[in-house]
Amino acid sequence: MFETINWTVQSQVAGGPGITKSNSRTVGAYDKITAVIPKQVGASPTEVDVDVQPGDLTELKLLFVSADTGGLPLTYSVNAPLTAGEAGITLDAPLMLIGEGAVSLLATADSKGNNTVAPQTLYFYNADTKNDAVVQILVGRQAVAP
Repeated sequence: MFETINWTVQSQVAGGPGITKSNSRTVGAYDKITAVIPKQVGASPTEVDVDVQPGDLTELKLLFVSADTGGLPLTYSVNAPLTAGEAGITLDAPLMLIGEGAVSLLATADSKGNNTVAPQTLYFYNADTKNDAVVQILVGRQAVAP
């Protein structure tokens, strides 16, 4: 059975032009994930790993990530936790990737150095010492056979 994910992206310049695009994506499966990333306690940001999807890069059709931080923006890494001194990607606005080309921007290297591994786990880091963050993720993908 297939599912349809409807999406709309809109951008408007104050007092000026805007762009709106709407469409839908048919997928074999979807996942809606909500994760709480606790506030930082101690010297290091709190890390929470979120399993996003199990499939290959060609199976991932849509990825939407949004966070309610209440304070500082989150950072994240893809498929591996950050190592000492490594900077993550800042999630300071919603992230919406639609289509294999866009989703491939988050691909990581395989054992041969090719960027072909789909985002399967996102590691979130909350450096805010006052506020927990709530992350919402919507994934659309081809169904993976057992």
